[in-house]
Amino acid sequence: LDLIKNFGIPTSCIASSTRQQLAIGALWPFMIVLVGAIVGSLYEAYNRLSHPDVNIKSNLKRWTIYGAIVVIYFAIPTVSRSIFDAIKCRAFDDDDQGRSVSYLLVNMEIKCDTTDDNVYGSILVLFWVLFTICI
Repeated sequence: LDLIKNFGIPTSCIASSTRQQLAIGALWPFMIVLVGAIVGSLYEAYNRLSHPDVNIKSNLKRWTIYGAIVVIYFAIPTVSRSIFDAIKCRAFDDDDQGRSVSYLLVNMEIKCDTTDDNVYGSILVLFWVLFTICI
């Protein structure tokens, strides 16, 4: 979602919940690669249908792999930061006795070390597994 923030679009316009924002923030590189592969396939199909008598050598696979490598290479820092932000907490002083309360940075309504926080921790593990397997 950092890519969307750079264009000045609020993330709440794209996804309403924190989980959705995290999912989009972690999966947008794969969406770009998928759209690129679909557009390339449609372009190749159009060329083959419009020129059936010419033997066109396909470079689609090579260009799709090159494009995927470039997108993933530039996306790794942004995606990594958004995934790690899902488990970052910030502590606030609660009372005069030195106690503090910690909240997630991505959603200050969720206290750390609670069941809601554990859900975001499991999302973190899922995204890291998907991201490392797909790369």
